Amino acid sequence: QILTKILEPAPGPVFILGIHLCGILSVRAVETFNQGPKCAGLVLKPCCLPSMEYMKSNTRWTLGTHSFSASEVCMWGKYNKNQWQGPNKATLAARFRAWSDNLHRGVVAGTKCCARIPLVEGHYQDTYLFAERPFSSQPPPPPEGPSEEVLVRQILEAQTPWDVMGIPESISMRGMRRRFYALTKTLGGATDESSDAAKAFRRTKVAFDAILAQRPGSKDE
Repeated sequence: QILTKILEPAPGPVFILGIHLCGILSVRAVETFNQGPKCAGLVLKPCCLPSMEYMKSNTRWTLGTHSFSASEVCMWGKYNKNQWQGPNKATLAARFRAWSDNLHRGVVAGTKCCARIPLVEGHYQDTYLFAERPFSSQPPPPPEGPSEEVLVRQILEAQTPWDVMGIPESISMRGMRRRFYALTKTLGGATDESSDAAKAFRRTKVAFDAILAQRPGSKDE
């Protein structure tokens, strides 16, 4: 309805502004920017992480040419009468960074950045996403194929081990292992060793080992 009732009738350019969007509302904001005609700018401040129901249903999100699994970013816990019931919030920083990075990688724009601006000491939700692209009355063309094919192309076309894994160099070891397990679980069903999916699976393992080799003592973490 946003596309048909707001974006298409608007003269443009349109700027998407999302502040403290909880859970998958951040995904919806990126999807709206990626798919929307006349969208020229995006400012997004993600908030809460997605709930565990998406992990239980094996959800995988594809934004632009980037694909990631709910198992990498979901958490349990919720507010009840303004009281947080869940894990210590200080332990969620690494997972929130993974959530923000995946959203950033999924934005379709010529210019984009992921900035961390701490406003409250000790508060981990400090990420802001900015993006812009030239005004056009037509939306960007969508990626071709289902999400697994998009993921395979993403891996095979990547230039560095970090891009193969789809992670930032600052990621924690736990976050990197979480990403590795999610990727290999998705790609591990390929039975034809010559298929692109099998090649992507092997390239992911090589990239993971290459990153481990760059981090002394990482195997013991």
